Amino acid sequence: MTILKLSKLFQDNQQINLKQLDTKDEYRDYIKNNKSFTNLISSIKTILKEDKYIIVRGLVSDSDKFFEVFVEEFGLFYGAVEKTGIKIDCDYTGCNRKALGLHNDDAIDIKNQPKFGFIQVTNPDPVLHVMNGIVIISELVNKLKYENPDLLKSLLNNPVPMLSYGVNYVDKNNDEIVINEPVLYKKNNEYHVRFDDSRIGHFYYKNKLAQSSNELDMIEKFIKVSHSIKHEFHLECGDILIHDNLTTLHDRSECSIEINFDGSFNTREIRACFAR
Repeated sequence: MTILKLSKLFQDNQQINLKQLDTKDEYRDYIKNNKSFTNLISSIKTILKEDKYIIVRGLVSDSDKFFEVFVEEFGLFYGAVEKTGIKIDCDYTGCNRKALGLHNDDAIDIKNQPKFGFIQVTNPDPVLHVMNGIVIISELVNKLKYENPDLLKSLLNNPVPMLSYGVNYVDKNNDEIVINEPVLYKKNNEYHVRFDDSRIGHFYYKNKLAQSSNELDMIEKFIKVSHSIKHEFHLECGDILIHDNLTTLHDRSECSIEINFDGSFNTREIRACFAR
């Protein structure tokens, strides 16, 4: 795991400079013409290419516009900046207090699945030491090549169904989407993954079908091996996790909720978005 931390001087200077900016164009010009920032972006890209994920520490700004412009440095900004805390009644994964299983985002989207995911913790969990996890698919493939080549072959060749209504929570089109694709696939000489167990389960639930024992066994073994090589870490407040969404899986441990005297809640809060 690589943590790229901005020095105290770097942090102080960027906070002073960013406070003077307001529009996206101003943020873009600042990033483009600031040598420290261009070096930062270049370093992040190099590490991402090699490691598939990175934690950036000390790049703190309250501006969603700045966050969006920062994300644009890595590709086409995709969707919207999602800002959410943990909720008791939650209708999508981002605000769920329960642990989130290994998945990659928008796995249902065949053509436009985002390349990079960005998660910044903006408020820490009041009770728990919440852990995030990353599985690097190249490491998983290398392990299976030697330990279980039959499972690797199955993951590459056996399509698995997934069902969703719309691609993600910001998608206003709630039409049913069904895909049937292998969990692993090779593209541009690199192994990729397409996996969301909740959407696999939803396909069988919606269609009142029983999942085959062979498919269930394959997925259970895949998840077990994934957990055996998972990289786990704690994101401090302000940390930005950037991960290659096409070649990794990620998860998160359960979160807590603190209730205040006035009935409001204090929870772990994040800001998240994508680039493709």
